[in-house]
Amino acid sequence: MRDGYDDVVGSATELCHKWGISSTKPTTRKIYSKQYCGEMQGDRRLDVPEEKFRIAIFYPLIDTALFKLRDRFKGLHSVSRNFEFLLPQNKVTMKESDIVKSCYDFITFYNNDVT
Repeated sequence: MRDGYDDVVGSATELCHKWGISSTKPTTRKIYSKQYCGEMQGDRRLDVPEEKFRIAIFYPLIDTALFKLRDRFKGLHSVSRNFEFLLPQNKVTMKESDIVKSCYDFITFYNNDVT
């Protein structure tokens, strides 16, 4: 998903042109830090607005969305696992004692919700 940055920027720029919105990026003066004798050039500034946008906004946004989706599906998976014994294919293949045990586990887990 992070590799699709160029596609996202391209489609956003197209949409801006279509709607008549300016998509020019601001130009700023480059800022350099003082470099001392024998020091390697390790001070790479984010002067390019697209690169700054990618690192400061796009990547954190994608990471947050992926984390939220993973978290949501973990919760959904645990709920699905609790109701798994009710599926018809599981009722046919499970032993009666396992079904009864699953029912009791279900009732104890959802004690306040199930009457």
